[in-house]
Amino acid sequence: MNYVGISGVATVAQQQRIVEIARSAEFPFVEASLLLGVKATETTQWQDQPNKNGRLWYPVGEDFRHSLDLEANLYGIEIDPDLIYAGQIRPNIQFYFGDLIKNHHRVTSFTLRALERAKNWKRYAHSQEAVPPMVQLDMFPWMDAEWDSHLRGMYEKSNYGLILQCHADYMKEFHPYQIVRRLRILKGMGITGTVLFDSSHGRGIELNPEALRPFVGAVTDSELGNNFTVGIAGGLSGDNVEEIIPPLLEEFDELSWDAEGSLHYKNGENDGDFIQLELEKYIRASAAVLKEYAAKHPISTVRDDRP
Repeated sequence: MNYVGISGVATVAQQQRIVEIARSAEFPFVEASLLLGVKATETTQWQDQPNKNGRLWYPVGEDFRHSLDLEANLYGIEIDPDLIYAGQIRPNIQFYFGDLIKNHHRVTSFTLRALERAKNWKRYAHSQEAVPPMVQLDMFPWMDAEWDSHLRGMYEKSNYGLILQCHADYMKEFHPYQIVRRLRILKGMGITGTVLFDSSHGRGIELNPEALRPFVGAVTDSELGNNFTVGIAGGLSGDNVEEIIPPLLEEFDELSWDAEGSLHYKNGENDGDFIQLELEKYIRASAAVLKEYAAKHPISTVRDDRP
């Protein structure tokens, strides 16, 4: 299933605002899920110190435990609660490792700490069993076989597979088919998930569809479609989603997308909170894109008139 990502969620109040906007926009959950990304960095979740952009973008220390609360009764969405747990609204830890990447043991300790803190986020309606979040690895050397054991361990702790960020430097260093070859190796290890081609990494640099198309196409045209879906990010906002996404969605129907930098106040202003207007524009524009695509491509049904 496609997802529409909203990165930098840090409080339940923000989460509620997102869901209220989605409901108002009649977000088509049958077409895509909302992926709520919570940032975990070396500074905020290893050193437990604030990020310069603010606590309402990067939760600090124990605040991470209270970034999301995905109990079904919070939403008031008239669907079976188990469908929420199956993926309509999905939690995502976005790990950024910084200098920790120099030390395998510290990387493991850091990721386990954030995963433990995330146990409060989401529980099954009829039990106390915690549901693991998705795990996104930003600026992580997943193309390097040296990190295979860590990738396998993180995959086993995630719920829906890994989101592997393929950042701008990787797209300069590797040919699209080198990335496909590496994904085949990960598939052989039993790892599945999403490759997120991200040309900006939260810096607000506008996405260039032509630069990403060869990478997206290489993955989707391979035999990996049942194992790795594809997402894009980089400068997306409510002002450009309806221009950039539809042509790509026509070509790559399982495409997901994510926005971050355009949605937040910068450099600590308002503690890094979402800019309400920008958040609303992005969710409404994404909903409009999905509904327009669904209208153009209705799911066909075959009638069976046999008695």
